[in-house]
Amino acid sequence: MTSLPFQSRPWHRDPTWNDAHVGTVCIQWRCTPEAYEILCIVNGEPGNGHFQQAMLWFEQSCIRNNRYLRIREVWNKTLAMKLVKHGFTYAQGDDMVKRFK
Repeated sequence: MTSLPFQSRPWHRDPTWNDAHVGTVCIQWRCTPEAYEILCIVNGEPGNGHFQQAMLWFEQSCIRNNRYLRIREVWNKTLAMKLVKHGFTYAQGDDMVKRFK
C-alpha cells in the first residue's frame, strides 16, 4: 500500500493521457486494455522516496487489473539499467516493460 495519494486528471496537452502527482512526482500516463503506460515521469526532489511510491501504485494496479507496465521511450541509459534491475525488459524500440505473471 502506498502512503502518498495518487491524484490524476486528464492531461491538458493530450486528453488521451492523464496527468498525475504522487508527492513530488509528476507522471503522464494512460491505461490500455493490455498495460498501464507511462509517457513521462519527473521527480522534483530525487531521493525522497516518492518515485518508489509512484511505481508501487502502478505495480499494484497492474497486478490488480491483470496488465503489464510499459514505460515509453526510455532514452536515459542509467534509468534503463535501474529498470532492468527491477524486472523490466526492453520491448519494441526504446520502450521497457514489466510483466506481473
